[in-house]
Amino acid sequence: MNTGISEAAHQAWMLAAVYDGWAGPGLLAAYEAERRPVAEAISGFATGIGEALLGLVTTDVDEEDTPAGAAFREQLARAAEKADQDQYKPIGLSFGYHYYSSPLLADDRPPPDFTISIYQPSTAPGARLPHLTFADGGSVYDHLGRDFTLLRIGPDLPDVGPFVGAAADRAVPVDILDLPSDAAVERYGKRLILVRPDQRIAWRGDALPARPDSLVDRVRGGTVPRPE
Repeated sequence: MNTGISEAAHQAWMLAAVYDGWAGPGLLAAYEAERRPVAEAISGFATGIGEALLGLVTTDVDEEDTPAGAAFREQLARAAEKADQDQYKPIGLSFGYHYYSSPLLADDRPPPDFTISIYQPSTAPGARLPHLTFADGGSVYDHLGRDFTLLRIGPDLPDVGPFVGAAADRAVPVDILDLPSDAAVERYGKRLILVRPDQRIAWRGDALPARPDSLVDRVRGGTVPRPE
């Protein structure tokens, strides 16, 4: 269910980009490259849990009302709880999956691996933007734009005019969000982070690339190939 809902939300922003006119020719084609590895990983996790439980169920159970029988069943219950517990705390499944295989990313450094129950926050492109709570208790997610958002992080905010201009030339909507706090610097580690409509990081850096237009083309599904 989580996978299906995520896939619907993911496809929605891509279709909206096509409808609004700023999607490149490769945007919809990237859907499978992004979502298929996630679905396969999650399916593998579920299969592993099922196989572990099945192995316990097919074990000969001592049902006798004896101390030995009670001890056996208690041990079996602990083993079943251990085999099945990850699906009840799926923070990794919810937040840790990433789109490293996507042609839309402008960086080839992979995010950390994820499991159902383990989430490692990362600003590597393809990962979900790590959460940040503001001093007033607000969430960074509430301040992201509807489409792309370029975060400027730290007290010395870089000039992003060339990127904004390149995006405007291609009708790609971009909001600018300034995060000058020490907490943001510590949390994100980079001066610039480009966030997609689905809260995934498309690019990060301490300064704009030499060709901001190529960056815009890549993240919108244009014709620029991903670097080897």
